Amino acid sequence: MKEVAVYEAKTRLSQLLAEVEQGEQVTITRRGVPVARLVAASPARRSAASQRQQVAGTIAALRAGRIKPARTATPWRWLYRTTAPVRPRYGSSNSPTCCARPACVNA
Repeated sequence: MKEVAVYEAKTRLSQLLAEVEQGEQVTITRRGVPVARLVAASPARRSAASQRQQVAGTIAALRAGRIKPARTATPWRWLYRTTAPVRPRYGSSNSPTCCARPACVNA
């Protein structure tokens, strides 16, 4: 466990958070008296090598047909408009513009 003063914790917070993510515990002291403790909210992250092994195993299982790829809840084509929105011509009686400018920002 590491102990740091309040001022040092304030100036090196990013570094301390990175250490906490790796599993280190940090005690913050004020005039030598412990006032707070930084601990990870979740277990330490896996190493890059173990992440690569998991990804390689998943890809191999996909290729072998042991698992099926996830399907999205909404097909992507629904997210895009197939046609451009129709805007009334400038000056028509049902024009949504609020002023005389053709490219009104309040339309």
